[in-house]
Amino acid sequence: MARVIKYRMTPVSFFGHLFSSDTVFGSLAWAVRDRHGEGRLEELLGAFNETPPFLVSSAMPDGFLPRPLAPSRMRTPSDGLSRKDLADSIARAKRYKKLRYLPVGLLARYIASYDDERVFGEGDLSWTPAAEPAEFVQARTAIDRTRLSALQGALFAESYLSLHEGAALSVYVRVQDGSLADGWLDEIFDLAALSGLGKGRSTGRGVFTVERAVLTDDESKVMEHRSDVFMSASLCAGAGLEPVRYATTTKYAKIGGKYSQAGIVSELKRLAVPASVDSIPSSAMQEDHVSMGWAGARKLRRALDGLT
Repeated sequence: MARVIKYRMTPVSFFGHLFSSDTVFGSLAWAVRDRHGEGRLEELLGAFNETPPFLVSSAMPDGFLPRPLAPSRMRTPSDGLSRKDLADSIARAKRYKKLRYLPVGLLARYIASYDDERVFGEGDLSWTPAAEPAEFVQARTAIDRTRLSALQGALFAESYLSLHEGAALSVYVRVQDGSLADGWLDEIFDLAALSGLGKGRSTGRGVFTVERAVLTDDESKVMEHRSDVFMSASLCAGAGLEPVRYATTTKYAKIGGKYSQAGIVSELKRLAVPASVDSIPSSAMQEDHVSMGWAGARKLRRALDGLT
């Protein structure tokens, strides 16, 4: 039986980006090696070849979760709306589709029968600024590595993120019961966060303080739900997801099986076109012998991957 633990990360410095799950996991792995040695890290990584002891989510603004990817229908004149209402509805839908995160409470309310149109039809979306960290650009002077001095006139820009006052990031961890000693993960998370995550950690960026937080009722409801509209909080979840039919990773989420299968079939149809139809005349239109064997073999390999 697995349980979900939430870690709330409060920034002590600027950070480079919203950390994906593989970045978080990599930082935890370094922390294990630094605290317990190379042998313990190899033992931990070996356990992931069987039943993973834990699964880490990406970092996200506290109080928000990734927007699920679900089919949606744009309003049309046939819906009987006035021109103004139709234009407002289309503009609102486009604005909603640009969102990466939704409030946990909003997701919990509609998770049993999720539909994009129902969700973006609620409220005025006034919460959207809090869902994204603020970005700023910092000018830096390039360094001459041979002389260890600044290069005159050689400037470059680096972008970093900051959170609104009082805001934090959340990381969720699904832990298999009995796989880890109590408090072990707390210690490793604390060490990784104080060491810095992501871009600029060597210069003091990406430093956080971490505390374990209690899941709210809404968070628990979303974490326990299973349906054809699925949201992946982890980019490195692998094949251990439940239900297992969710296999196609996208920028925002995991797509349900029927959409994945339709995309694969469409790709196979394109790969079935003979490579020879792309022959190109050469030698001043005297010849059109162009070897298509290599291109055909590559298409066959891709098609076989799609079938398996």
